[in-house]
Amino acid sequence: MTAGATAECLMLEERVFSVKKRFLAMYKKANAGHIGSSLSCAEILVFLKFAWMREDDVVVLSKGHAAAALYSVLAEAKLLTAEDIDSYYEEGTRLPALPPFFCVTSDGELDEGSTWEAALFIAHHRLTNLVWVIDRNQIQGIARTEDVLALEPLDAKLRAFGFHVLCVDGHDFSALSSAREQCELILQTEPAPVAIIANTIKGNGLGHLQDTVDSHYLPMTDTQYARAVDELTRAHAAASKAPSDAG
Repeated sequence: MTAGATAECLMLEERVFSVKKRFLAMYKKANAGHIGSSLSCAEILVFLKFAWMREDDVVVLSKGHAAAALYSVLAEAKLLTAEDIDSYYEEGTRLPALPPFFCVTSDGELDEGSTWEAALFIAHHRLTNLVWVIDRNQIQGIARTEDVLALEPLDAKLRAFGFHVLCVDGHDFSALSSAREQCELILQTEPAPVAIIANTIKGNGLGHLQDTVDSHYLPMTDTQYARAVDELTRAHAAASKAPSDAG
């Protein structure tokens, strides 16, 4: 890893740790929240905002259950105030639980015909100004995605529609950086829409609750909140140390 890439990863690790702490506090204060959904896409949203998007780019968070993660990223970028964040989910807030390009969708969302209709439109018109990121955490609100409506082979289906498809670890900033470079090369050499399948873990970092349906919607007790913050703190310390060790 180059010195520049290492520095970028360290910056992103700091950002995502701050973002996760913020939205966990938001969910705890609201006594409600889709924690699993936010933890599966936190790295994706942080990477898009702080390492890929240009000033005039737009992100559409189609997986609205992770709204607090998006709000936290915007606060990290100084686009929302502490007062905005403190009002989350309260009467009169401008930060509702679900918000009314880069487009980030869930995998459970792929059960819907409207999603595939949009995919047909994007591919037919070769909309190269859109990058579609699919948060593939394998779990939706009621069960595992493959038990509700099987999606696999998802990559082959998207290629059949006319997309260039990249498959990455959605929690690994180095992998996301590689996808960014591949995407830019694709758009320069063979313009076509790009879909990134980001393989993630629902509730990533929550110990026994990660990769479970229970993490989808989780009002936290004081004990659960303290444990979650502790687990994320220890994971952050390990992640921040790893790039320097590798260098």
